[in-house]
Amino acid sequence: MTTRLLTLVLATLTIVAGGCGGTAMSTRIMKSTAILEEFQTSAKPIPAATLEKAAGVAILTEITAGIGIGGSGGEGILIRRLNNGWSQPVAVSIGSGTLGVQLGAKGGEMVVIFNTDAGVMRAASEGMAMVATASGTAGGSTGSTSAMSATPPATEIFSRSQGLFGGAFVGGFNIQVDSKVNGETYGTIFTTLDLLEGRGTPQAGMMRIERMLDGK
Repeated sequence: MTTRLLTLVLATLTIVAGGCGGTAMSTRIMKSTAILEEFQTSAKPIPAATLEKAAGVAILTEITAGIGIGGSGGEGILIRRLNNGWSQPVAVSIGSGTLGVQLGAKGGEMVVIFNTDAGVMRAASEGMAMVATASGTAGGSTGSTSAMSATPPATEIFSRSQGLFGGAFVGGFNIQVDSKVNGETYGTIFTTLDLLEGRGTPQAGMMRIERMLDGK
C-alpha cells in the first residue's frame, strides 16, 4: 500500500469515527498531507534547509488533460509561517495551460515554497502567475524549478508528475484564493489576511503537515 493511500485511508477512518462527513477543506488537508508525505519519504525529499527558511507553503494537486496544447486546473491549500507556528490553511485554486506533448497525463502535484513573506501575501491578495519547466516519466518523478530568477529564488517549485508526459513541458499556472471554500470553512467574518495571521477556527489534520514542514 502506498504512503498516499495509507494516509487517505487513515484520514477517512478518522472522519467516520468522528461521526461527521468530510468537508471541502478537510478533503484538501487530507490530500495535502498525503502529497507532502510522499515528497518527504521519496528518494529526493524537499531539503530540510528549504523548508526551514520557508515563509509560506502551497501544496497543490494539478489535473491535466489533453494531447498537444492542453489545459489544466487544480486545487490546494496555502499556509504562512508565523512567529508561533503556522497560519490557518487558506483554500486556493489554480488554473493553467501547458505547452508540449502530453500523452496519457493524469495530473501532477506541486509544493510551492515561498521564501519571502511578501511573496506569500502577494499570492494571497493578488494571485501569482508562475512558470515552471519540468519533465515527467511513466510512474513518478520529483524535481524542482525556480519560479523566479532571483538568487536565492523568491519561490521554489517542487513537482511530481503522474502518468506519462512526452518529453519536457513548459507551463504557467496562476494561484488564486478560493473564497467559496474558505467561506464555507470559516464563515464570511474572516478575511484571507485574518486566516494568514492565524485567526479563524483551527483545522483538524493540519498538525501532521506542520510537523513535516518543521522537520519533525
